[in-house]
Amino acid sequence: MEAAVIAAMVVAWVFALVLVFLLYGMTRQQGELLARVASVEQSLRELLQRPVGTPAPAPAPVAPQPQLTLLEPGAKAPEFRLADLQGRQRRLRDFLGRPLVLIFFDPQCGFCQRLAPQLGELDGAARVLLVTRRAPAETQRLAEEHGWRCDVVVEPDWAVATAYGTNGTPTGYLIDAQGRIASGLAVGADALLALAA
Repeated sequence: MEAAVIAAMVVAWVFALVLVFLLYGMTRQQGELLARVASVEQSLRELLQRPVGTPAPAPAPVAPQPQLTLLEPGAKAPEFRLADLQGRQRRLRDFLGRPLVLIFFDPQCGFCQRLAPQLGELDGAARVLLVTRRAPAETQRLAEEHGWRCDVVVEPDWAVATAYGTNGTPTGYLIDAQGRIASGLAVGADALLALAA
């Protein structure tokens, strides 16, 4: 009887956590939708305030998106210089000397959030370097919460990810000890964890 009560409590807690996660996602989406609606309303107000017969202003030019080129195995891994979570400048070459799994990560990406606990379970056999986006404090919180033993550097924009042929997260490559690409682009937690195995 006691085991059934404990099992029911565990199921209730899991259900509650799933609901909290879903509510968080819905709240975030709601905020994005409200921002878009406000933008459309502002555009309509400007349109209605313009005198009749006045031509509409030309739309702002859209910056062309850089062309992504996947890196092939054997290619030299692009060098970079980024700050780690303590603010020290680090280069790719600082992490070479043994195989390295390079992972592009965003703490606000749902797939990355699901990968975060698994990063803490890695046994340290493979060297892992996370190139994260967003505020370092957000990534630091995840690292502490899940006990990461990997190195982390912070990318303020998409320049490094673009050099590696990706603009999504979580994605990454295996890089050999000499700094050459040793795998195709891995996409998703399972593919990345397989590289680290």
